[in-house]
Amino acid sequence: MTTATTKPLRVLCMHGFRTNAQVMQAQTRDLREALAGDTEFVFLDAPFEAAGPSDPIIEGRFASSAPFFEWWRNETVDGSDIPLNDAKSSLNVYNKRTDESTDWYMSYAGLDEAMAFMDEQLQKHGPFDVVVGFSQGSVMHTILTMWYLKHRNTRLWKLSILVCSVRVGGVNCRDLFEDEEGQEIQIPVPSVHIVGKKDPLYALSHQMTDMYADMVSSPKLVMEHEGGHRFPSAKGNPGFYKQLVDFIMCCCRGGDGSSMARLLPHPLPDPPTPLAATEKIRVLCLHGFRTNTQVMLDQTRGIRAALGDSAEFVFLNGAFEARGSTDPMIESAYASSAPFYEWWENQLADGSPLVYNDAASSAKARLRSGADKGDDHAWSLRYEGVEQSMARIDSEIRRLGPFDVVIGFSQGAALLSILTMWYLRYGNTRWWKLAICVGGVDVSAVNVRPLFVNDLGNRVPVPLPSIHIIGKSDPLYHESHRLVLSWADTAGHPGFTKWVFEHDGGHKFPSVSRNGAFYAELARVITQYCRGEVGTNTLSKL
Repeated sequence: MTTATTKPLRVLCMHGFRTNAQVMQAQTRDLREALAGDTEFVFLDAPFEAAGPSDPIIEGRFASSAPFFEWWRNETVDGSDIPLNDAKSSLNVYNKRTDESTDWYMSYAGLDEAMAFMDEQLQKHGPFDVVVGFSQGSVMHTILTMWYLKHRNTRLWKLSILVCSVRVGGVNCRDLFEDEEGQEIQIPVPSVHIVGKKDPLYALSHQMTDMYADMVSSPKLVMEHEGGHRFPSAKGNPGFYKQLVDFIMCCCRGGDGSSMARLLPHPLPDPPTPLAATEKIRVLCLHGFRTNTQVMLDQTRGIRAALGDSAEFVFLNGAFEARGSTDPMIESAYASSAPFYEWWENQLADGSPLVYNDAASSAKARLRSGADKGDDHAWSLRYEGVEQSMARIDSEIRRLGPFDVVIGFSQGAALLSILTMWYLRYGNTRWWKLAICVGGVDVSAVNVRPLFVNDLGNRVPVPLPSIHIIGKSDPLYHESHRLVLSWADTAGHPGFTKWVFEHDGGHKFPSVSRNGAFYAELARVITQYCRGEVGTNTLSKL
């Protein structure tokens, strides 16, 4: 029975070459039992009836469930048919390819029709949290993943599971996997790769593994079993499906904290190297809910002026164009710089919307949801789309980083908190030395909870130096102070103490005209810490 706060986990299953949905149901029996509970499986037959014989074992065991299907017909680049019906014949075709200098050695005849078919099926049966593909089915969902990312900027699922896969080799989809200069584009989606040690396609399965990215926003898990071209049996592989389910839940639901800790056991990294006196301090700026880089540029003018030529600022827009109205004051003052952006859509934990457009309505909505009640840390929300924002930020950091300081305003401050813990948990990495949260809101989403709690459910403070700037008249004043509690009191080197500064304004950066001394002191503290100098905190006294 579905609980009041959790939607069923939806899993799409795509069968292998010249089999069918019934075969896939039998193959996934152990996985379905391991995921028993609030999980819904959907099995689809491929659009083309098999153009030739299937694996003799399949034909013998599943004769009563015929016909069998295929996602496309394999042809040579010049259009000749490639005869194959099992894993061994597939390997022979690969080994006999005429041009060994390229892995794009065949054509997938009927791929366009298969894509159109799947687009229709996804509209009809989706959305899905997980896709499981076996053999040709895993190649098909890999192509689907990249097609949707490239042409619709849409991520179809939170996790891809590939069982006994092979590297994508169709010349008619090559453009999805390479940039304009012919460099390979790795697939930026969390993935699990299940490989049989006795599979004739063992090496090709690992080639497919290499096509998927392995980074903070898209972790990759490779699992080998003792069998061949098949799903592993639960009986012959004790603990296999428990580990797999743990990873699925971590990617799709955030897990229970303990599973996250088992999967990602990392000690804290060493303190960052101080900057030389001649190096510029690099500052990344993350704007607030339904604003944009131009708004953030103006909001940070005080700190930019105080740091002057000693710093370089980088501004990023949110991953999603605003899905509703923004603060009327922002819309009026910055109409010429529209559109506005958001990092995620706030929902209640059960997936229903949380409607607001400014600090006052946000405070009321959060109070009704239970996210802003008492002194305890609540987990009453869901951040829909936070994974896509993580992927975007991770990509941009690797392209533009590293950074010494990150400044986050409002929703951007919550994102900064999540980013910091995500990197520490997943990659044992500090991408910045100092975090500055302005008008921040407490992290309250169930889908990021494991980053902030330990096995016993107790809060784990973010172990990074932080400064928190809070307006005394801010409707989210208490939320900002709860975010303060999410950060460690002392962190970094040489024992940086968390600083909290309150100003007389509302949900905004402190006024430049009335807080000149504050900005001068803030610039001094940033400079001293980033350059490894020992200084004295006087911010709290200003």
